Amino acid sequence: MGGIIAKRVDSIYQPGQRSQAWIKIKNELLLEAAIIGWKPGQGRRQDTVGSPVLAGPDGERFRYVGKVGTGFTNRMLHDLAARLAPTRQDTPPAEVPRAVAWIAVWVTPRFVGGVIYSEMTQHSILRYPRWRGIRDEKTVQSISNT
Repeated sequence: MGGIIAKRVDSIYQPGQRSQAWIKIKNELLLEAAIIGWKPGQGRRQDTVGSPVLAGPDGERFRYVGKVGTGFTNRMLHDLAARLAPTRQDTPPAEVPRAVAWIAVWVTPRFVGGVIYSEMTQHSILRYPRWRGIRDEKTVQSISNT
């Protein structure tokens, strides 16, 4: 379910018009996932992270759950780049789609990122994720299966 519509009790429906009396409250879910890499930024993000690549635990391995490219401030992007750079590695820590793998920069999964999303696809990939931040109080080992 995408969300619910709420309205003031005394409001009436006004065809073709938006009203502050009727609002949509989106159904949002929170996920904590390991950051396993990033896609380089383009345009104004050219010198930093474009979108972190995320994975959830799957037994002893990681399972790709998607990437997130919105919800960042410039400060967040530069902080993320500075934290991830020392953990670079040559190979992906999880199997990822070819469209992501050919351009991504891989890191050792040491940081947990929080995202809000609307739903998962049938292949357990995030839909409409928004970045919430690095969860410094969490370890990669402490996140649960997604």
